[in-house]
Amino acid sequence: MHKTSTSVGGDSDSSHSTLTAFFSPSHSYLSIDAHELPEQLPCSGDVTVKLLSTEEGPVPAMVYKILSRGKIIKAGNMNTNTLTFPVLPKMGPEFKLLVYYIKESGEVVSDSRVFKVDKCFPNTVQVSWDQKTVKPGDSASFTVRASPNSVCGISAVDKSTELLGTSNQITLDTVFSKLQQFIINSFESPNQVRSDGDYCRELQLSLVDTLRSGGATVAELTGQSTPEGTPESETSGAAHSSLFIPPPTRSQRFRTDREDAIKPFDEAGFLVLSNLALETRPCYKRVQAKELPELTEDKIQASRVTSTTPAFFTVGYCRGCRWENLT
Repeated sequence: MHKTSTSVGGDSDSSHSTLTAFFSPSHSYLSIDAHELPEQLPCSGDVTVKLLSTEEGPVPAMVYKILSRGKIIKAGNMNTNTLTFPVLPKMGPEFKLLVYYIKESGEVVSDSRVFKVDKCFPNTVQVSWDQKTVKPGDSASFTVRASPNSVCGISAVDKSTELLGTSNQITLDTVFSKLQQFIINSFESPNQVRSDGDYCRELQLSLVDTLRSGGATVAELTGQSTPEGTPESETSGAAHSSLFIPPPTRSQRFRTDREDAIKPFDEAGFLVLSNLALETRPCYKRVQAKELPELTEDKIQASRVTSTTPAFFTVGYCRGCRWENLT
């Protein structure tokens, strides 16, 4: 995910970019490559985008959807690494392309992109007068040409009235300014990408449920010792019936540093109702720092090797705290 921020004014203008990496437990990624297209597409003709995937072998079966003005304009299936589709006037002033596929494991791999489109109407209207100039009292006629079934409105006023204002005139810009209200922006609700605290909290509870179903005891889950002589069955039952994880305190804040498959759906304006794996990004919990082992070149090299698998244990350090991977 690439974000650019520009600051203008002050002593000097500045611009900086923020890159956020995607995460996939299977190291599967998809990217819509449109760098060869212009920044603003014409409102007619076909365009072709490339689909870059990390999958080896045949191109996976993909699904694509095109959304504009809050409606799905076009959707379909494909199994090629290029997608060609027509750009229509009703796709302006912008449309969003979402492409995704589903792996056998249930993991969703996705990407989306926003395309700007020139402002134009689906039918072209032409008006011509029979004379260039006329005198007061003379008759004049004009001809209107448009596509079949077009609704045409005619208004004739003295040109001097424009000096009083043009707010009541229908122009290309005024029409498309009204269409802006139908565009679903990424910051609008409902936001499917939850905050770090909410997402990581639910992930933690899910992990606890998994451990409980596997027979984990209260002592193992909470780190608290159980009274001597307590049967294991009672301890396990207590873990299932009375285990409560309090909300994280300020010193137990969570964070994530990746994006996952839910982000492209959210930015494209699609609501997702699915039990597939769309949220897979790792979580880090802030805990009190312990005595850190001395880092040698051998240990650093060893940690680089072990961190190539999705389930690696990561610790990041800050002043008086550290971050532990919940997964």
